[in-house]
Amino acid sequence: MHFDLRTIYFTGTSVFAICTIVIVLIGYQSRNRIAGIGFLAIDFAMQTAAILLIMFRSAIPDWMSISLANILVMAGSILGLMGLQRFVGKITSQTHNFCLLALYVFAFIYFGCVPTDVSLRTIVFLAGTLLVWFQCAWLMLIRVGPVMRAQTLWVGAVFVVYCLINTFRITTIIGEPSMGPDYFKSGLLSMLAILTYQALFLFLTLALILMFNKRLIMEIGEEEEKFSKAFHFSSQAIMLCDLSDGRIIEVNRQFESLFGYPYQEAVGMTIDEMQFWVSREDRDAVIDELATQGHIRRKEYRFRSRDGGSLTGILHTEMLHINGKNFTLISINDITSRKKAEEQLERLNLTLQERVNEEIDKRLLHERLLVNQSRLAAMGMMIGAIAHQWRQPLSTLDVIIQRFHALSKLHKLSQKQLDDFKISAMQMIRYMSDTIEEFTAFHQPEKQRTEYDPRPCITSAVNLFAPQFRADGITLDFVDSPEDMCGSLYGYPNELKQVIVNLISNARHAILDRRAIDDAFMAGSITIRVFMLRENMLAIDVEDNGCGVPAEIVPNLFDPYFTTRQSDTGTGIGLYLSRGIVEGSLEGRIHLLQDRLQGATFRIELPLKEETR
Repeated sequence: MHFDLRTIYFTGTSVFAICTIVIVLIGYQSRNRIAGIGFLAIDFAMQTAAILLIMFRSAIPDWMSISLANILVMAGSILGLMGLQRFVGKITSQTHNFCLLALYVFAFIYFGCVPTDVSLRTIVFLAGTLLVWFQCAWLMLIRVGPVMRAQTLWVGAVFVVYCLINTFRITTIIGEPSMGPDYFKSGLLSMLAILTYQALFLFLTLALILMFNKRLIMEIGEEEEKFSKAFHFSSQAIMLCDLSDGRIIEVNRQFESLFGYPYQEAVGMTIDEMQFWVSREDRDAVIDELATQGHIRRKEYRFRSRDGGSLTGILHTEMLHINGKNFTLISINDITSRKKAEEQLERLNLTLQERVNEEIDKRLLHERLLVNQSRLAAMGMMIGAIAHQWRQPLSTLDVIIQRFHALSKLHKLSQKQLDDFKISAMQMIRYMSDTIEEFTAFHQPEKQRTEYDPRPCITSAVNLFAPQFRADGITLDFVDSPEDMCGSLYGYPNELKQVIVNLISNARHAILDRRAIDDAFMAGSITIRVFMLRENMLAIDVEDNGCGVPAEIVPNLFDPYFTTRQSDTGTGIGLYLSRGIVEGSLEGRIHLLQDRLQGATFRIELPLKEETR
């Protein structure tokens, strides 16, 4: 007995089309949330197109109603498998399925071109789809984990039924006589099988919808948990308020901790009942800005806590529309500690200028003490030089007076003897007077910068100290090369003299220190040289053959109070002040030349006056 299947296929086409539309709509709405749904939508569309082609068999060419229709079913099933794999995150290679599809295409192209028995075509169709649907059932029920299986169970069950029906049909077709060449004149079992496939397609659609819903519900739960944790464990105090009356709907734990309101007490209160704002003007300003802007970004306000205390926070607000109602999400970042620190810093800044002025005054006083100490040390050295230079003239003057007194007792002095006495006495007095003038000129303060030749400054220092140094067995020489000089300096001559005195004083002590440790060393020498170092730059070298400067102390040589001599003979400020004078007033540079095997050489580099450059 044969049945016409066209009516059944017509009904099935409608069912397939509706199911396809449903899946396509779900896929469109959830395309960014559900992986693989696009493959499933294409699968459903191809299944619907295939059943539509089969329904028009005899009205369209066989290659369309037989070959293309069955190829669409097989290809769609493979795409459906790929979509399910993406949904459950178990993507594998489809090489074997593509090879199966190639064989399937070859077979049905042959069936479309050569008339064959319906039984053979049906067995090939059933075997091919059985292999793919079995993979779908295995994926949904076996390969997924227990948690995922709760979502995929019904889809897997539908594919199990598909596989059972295919297996049953293959068995029955092999055991029954030929179905003939006309597919639509198949037997009762074929009709029941087709009806079952259509029902299963509907069940598969429902199972997929259920699976998608479970996934969406799970993701919504995860998102809700995530946002709930972000809300409650945020470092900022957050509350959700009804915009219409300011009633609090939700608060987080930081809000409870910061403002002191328990959750049960805060929820249901209004902001006004809570006396949330310290300033009424702040409240009105926030309401106005919300009405005009719809949000507030990083505004600083003061708020009142439950115990009546105040705190300072950065306010953020955002308007939310939920179920047709307007709400305000408020977050407050507590900056009370920072504000207190800023206020303390501001108070400190108010007194900072006074402290700076005090430190400047102390520094200036310290600098003046250093300068005075250095000048006193230099003055002591010069007084020693004066005393040494006066000692011989005073002795000579004493002898002249005693001789003159003795001669006056013996006989009357002649005019020539009186004149000789006067000349000799005046020479001694004039010599001592010149020495005092030299001393006075050295310590005379200079108020203005002047153009000067450095050689007289050096000559003056040498003339003043050379006799004293000779008494110590030290030769003090000035080596000048007038032909090399091509300009003058501009600054304070006496300050250059002070630097020269400091350097030759240090050189003298270095020679005496070497003599104390080296019995073979006797003749000390200090040489001052003036020469052109390079264009527009004059150099003054002060050389000695003393004990030299150890390499380990060179970096500290110009530091204040640094000295290698005992405290009773060295203050440690001579070189420090010399560098300050050279680099400041004289606009030059002073440094130690470190290429000498014995002794030390300090070099002063001074720029020539601009007009002479």
